[in-house]
Amino acid sequence: MPIDELYSMVSNNYERYTEFKKNVLEKCKEELKNKTDISFRYEEIKTGRKVTSIKFYITSNKDTCKSEIAATLAKPKPKPQQNIDHIKRIKEIIKEEITDQEAQSILISANGDINIIKEKYRCAQRAAKITNMVGWLIDAIKRDYQPPISKAKVGKFNDYAQREYDFDKLEKKLLGWEQMNVI
Repeated sequence: MPIDELYSMVSNNYERYTEFKKNVLEKCKEELKNKTDISFRYEEIKTGRKVTSIKFYITSNKDTCKSEIAATLAKPKPKPQQNIDHIKRIKEIIKEEITDQEAQSILISANGDINIIKEKYRCAQRAAKITNMVGWLIDAIKRDYQPPISKAKVGKFNDYAQREYDFDKLEKKLLGWEQMNVI
């Protein structure tokens, strides 16, 4: 993540990166580790001597939150054999290399409806530059992306009969040879 983007997320009251690192990054790192079920570490990416971006590595920290209760309702899991068949089907539909877990995520977001996955994948094929197909598909299913409505073609600019030209006669006119013969 670029440093400028991080600064825009947090009120930029820090003149130097070292202050930002000490007061924001390190404090967040400790609080997340102690109070949540995730933790992170980061790597500073430099251009020359200046830190220009930060790469975050987020990991699970299950030791601190053993007594946490899930806030969502658990959905009934499909039968194992049916689930495996659906995952294979999804991998056949999507023409890119995806893992079983990614296919499972897509299946869960579509509530097991293969037709929705097919429809949203068709939308993805028409979309420009998708870098993360799995994430895009899950978002498309959740937000119900619709394919673009094409405009009806009223008329064509070049919808006319082509003129016929006598190219030898045109060449003589352009070069002025026709006027020479008259004299």
